[in-house]
Amino acid sequence: MIQTLDKFVKDLKDPAITETFDQAPFSKRLDLSPAKADLVKKAEAVMAKSPKFKSLSGKKKEMLESAFYLAWDCLDEGHEIISNIGDLEASYLHCVMHRVEGDLPNASYWYRRSIACDLHDELPNLVSNLVPTAAVFNDPVEYGKMEAKMGAEYKKVRQYEFALYLKEIFK
Repeated sequence: MIQTLDKFVKDLKDPAITETFDQAPFSKRLDLSPAKADLVKKAEAVMAKSPKFKSLSGKKKEMLESAFYLAWDCLDEGHEIISNIGDLEASYLHCVMHRVEGDLPNASYWYRRSIACDLHDELPNLVSNLVPTAAVFNDPVEYGKMEAKMGAEYKKVRQYEFALYLKEIFK
């Protein structure tokens, strides 16, 4: 699965997506306050050079914009966008935002709203492949509880979660 996601990101042939996947901070335990201005500028500069972003419109464009902001640690900016989209995949990203900020009860609410989303089936398998010592878990909220015990694996999981989300947007 990991090689498939690497290939998927490369096959998109979008320098902004590749740069985000490879270089975005994907940090732990942020909060929903405005990001540092330099991170917002970086996220906006990356989006501006994305042919995929430019080619989208409506809800899918907003979902990608929110995913870019989340990757570059601009939770408030991404949250503002994703809060106004009501479909399953948007609810899943909303769950991830609250999980990253450490608000697990709110993450659980958004997870339940997105329960039929295909991403639910893929994330546990992804985490078990990247984190050999990971306990089996049923949802991203359970994953959030084990984040504190993770080191470098945390960023890898967030990177591949970003790739999974892109798969949903571009399917």
